[in-house]
Amino acid sequence: MPLLDDKEAGPAGPARSGGRFKSWGRFLEEVRAKIPKAKRITPLGSARKPSAVGLRRTAAEEVAGLSPHARSPRRRAEGCPYHGGGSACASRSCQPSFFAPGAPREKRSPSGTSLGSGSHGEMLYTPREVHDTPGFYMEGLSVDSTPTTEYRLSSFSNCSSPPVNDESSYGSSFLRVSSQDNCKEVYCLFASPLGHPAINVRSEVETIQEAFEESGSGARLNVGVATVQSLSKLLTLAKSQKGLVLHLSAHSIRSDKGDVGLVLEDFCGKAHVLWKKRLEEILGMKESGLRSVSLLFLSTCWSQELAQVFVECGCPHVVCLRSPVYDVAARRFSQQFYLSLGVGESLLSAWQTARSWLCTDSKPELAEQADHFVLFGQRGADKVTLSELCGEEAEKPEFGSLRKLEAASRFLLAESLIPPRPENFLGRPQFIHEVLHLLSGHDSRRACTVWGAEGIGKSAFGVEFAHFATAPGRPFSCSSQILKIESSGAVSVAHLLLEGLEALANQLEVSLRPFSGDSRSEVSGASTHLGSDQELMSSLLPVRQRIRRGFKQIERIRRKAPVLLVVDDEVGAFASSAAVRKLFGELLEHTCHLHLLVLSRTPIYSSLGPSKVVNVALPGLEEYDAAKLFLQRMHRKLEARDFPADPMGSADAGGGAPSPSPPRGVLEAAIQRLKGHPLLHRLAGHPGNIREVASRVVPGGPSLIDLAQLEVEP
Repeated sequence: MPLLDDKEAGPAGPARSGGRFKSWGRFLEEVRAKIPKAKRITPLGSARKPSAVGLRRTAAEEVAGLSPHARSPRRRAEGCPYHGGGSACASRSCQPSFFAPGAPREKRSPSGTSLGSGSHGEMLYTPREVHDTPGFYMEGLSVDSTPTTEYRLSSFSNCSSPPVNDESSYGSSFLRVSSQDNCKEVYCLFASPLGHPAINVRSEVETIQEAFEESGSGARLNVGVATVQSLSKLLTLAKSQKGLVLHLSAHSIRSDKGDVGLVLEDFCGKAHVLWKKRLEEILGMKESGLRSVSLLFLSTCWSQELAQVFVECGCPHVVCLRSPVYDVAARRFSQQFYLSLGVGESLLSAWQTARSWLCTDSKPELAEQADHFVLFGQRGADKVTLSELCGEEAEKPEFGSLRKLEAASRFLLAESLIPPRPENFLGRPQFIHEVLHLLSGHDSRRACTVWGAEGIGKSAFGVEFAHFATAPGRPFSCSSQILKIESSGAVSVAHLLLEGLEALANQLEVSLRPFSGDSRSEVSGASTHLGSDQELMSSLLPVRQRIRRGFKQIERIRRKAPVLLVVDDEVGAFASSAAVRKLFGELLEHTCHLHLLVLSRTPIYSSLGPSKVVNVALPGLEEYDAAKLFLQRMHRKLEARDFPADPMGSADAGGGAPSPSPPRGVLEAAIQRLKGHPLLHRLAGHPGNIREVASRVVPGGPSLIDLAQLEVEP
């Protein structure tokens, strides 16, 4: 709250007194008068008074160590837009013009003098509605291109980004940005739906996070899944802000009619395509509602057409891709781009630097993709920095909360606590969706069992499911634990639950009462030779109470945020021990948002407390996925002797070559050839058997025909 002027009184009584200066206004005036005029710092865009386009500290405030937001009410009356007085700068048209492939553009200086045509065949592209509005430009073909008019930063200058929830508010793993926080907020939304090539979200988030940490920028990265709802909510809340930076990582597709669509996710991880026309309707073409989204990075192949939609809706700066690029090229560009922004370089300079460094990559296939990164942006990108893009902190009331976002640090921690993703995991997207829908749909279940024969891939499924379901913004956002039961005794299972509880609480930053040595001894010392399960459970009563209290405490702190326990039951404890079923049944009975996924060799028909267990059988792989897995696991290329009839020919492919993966056409031909093979038919899609037999396909070893004649034990 700004200090009262010496002639004003606050709502609680008269103004403060007792010092030489009765207000900051009088203090600043006297300090400013002692500083030579030549050394004074003038606000951006004006030499006389603070303008509405950028609030910078005056020289007096520099000396006093004050923020420009703690000024007196007198400053409000003089037109400071950050305290509600005065008017904002003139709005800009939402109908821009772009530089893109088309016709040679003519460079002009700020005064309008022609500087000649741009190099590298730069062209002028003008959308159908915007022929006469020189408000925007696009950089994509030359790193020495320069803006052509004087830069004026507008409404995205000096305000914080939309806040997100903290555990203490909604009780979930959402963040809240306090009005007193003075840090830059950057948002990352991703969409990697089932049935599409997986995006390495962790690597992309790590890349951006490391860039901000190494640059010392103090920027905070928040991560969430990109659904129509989350994207719409973030863009809507951005309208009340003065600056928001959004990194959107997703796939794009093109229909048979040539329409471009952005591939987002639905609630259970399936693809939800947002076509360009529908995107225009959501963004509100006529309202220019995206002026506060100061920077959008569309890390999406073929996103140039989509970028134009965002720019025409008012987004001042958009980085996009004119064609498909390798994931590693996108990460290297992003790393240098955000690192340059973090150290204070301008947006245009950061973009140019990232392209220049990518051009020098030792791998030619990556270096040649530098020109695919395009910058749409308003003239003045050579001046705007990360602080201005994010919006400098201004005095403001408490904002509402934005759910389903996680701090990048929490996401990376949660990912590190889950076992690594299984190598060569194939063919289970429909089952991941089915189980996720069962546990998180409208009529969600509390307990589900995925069962199947030994080696069918249950453990791999559980790990993959945990990674997918607990990604930020998905149903079990950063809230899961995987427990592996190796002994069917209730005592060892209780000890395992305690360890899982403590690990989950640490992961979610929830404080639990310290677990004393005496309490631990109660678990270890519980007798395993008592006369009945009832006596055994009585001896474990203190431990059971602690487990229940711990999970209830997590729910109280996080309220409506679901928690997932994945239990890999290798020894059949659920089927053989009523005490084990009672332990987990009590947990489900005394909690509301805890969900249980059991991996078992047999279905579970007994209820766990009040909860019915839904059983999902996990079958073998489809023939296509089985053939692909076999090719990935073998140690040599396919040969003519591997087939009973014609030689392989151009379909020669396999997993033994140290070089990168074979071309898609060659791999597809090999898969099609292998699909009808007698060996593959005998393996019946069993992942464990496929891995075992494929490991015998070595140079100089038996042929596939020979292996097909051997006995394969399921």
